[in-house]
Amino acid sequence: VAIRPGGSGDVGGSHVAWELNRSIPEIPSPLVHDGRIYLARNGGTLAAVDATTGKLLYRGRLAGKGGYSASPVLANGHLYLLSDEGVLSVVKAGESFELVHQHDLGEPASVTPAIDQDTLYVRSGTQLHAFRRPD
Repeated sequence: VAIRPGGSGDVGGSHVAWELNRSIPEIPSPLVHDGRIYLARNGGTLAAVDATTGKLLYRGRLAGKGGYSASPVLANGHLYLLSDEGVLSVVKAGESFELVHQHDLGEPASVTPAIDQDTLYVRSGTQLHAFRRPD
């Protein structure tokens, strides 16, 4: 539910800007970027919603099977989503769904990736993976 700021008391009726009842994540936090809200769901779907209107921009299928516990992260104009099965999906940020790349870690992983200036870190069950753009 998107609530307009201001008001006092019960603003549930007077200040609701929009409401979304489908494609809502069970565990991962939504990611907000450039006027869009990205929502990762169990079963491997990613939805993007216009943050102002609540209009669904797309719902796309990630190839990662199973659940999604890790929250999506964003770097270099791309979302990085990790399935509990250990499949890292890279999706281009924007108004349409564009799956750019996938990498299977070969073991379960359910921790939100970490990012520094030039590296994406992903911890799986027994390893720490570091992904870096080639120089």
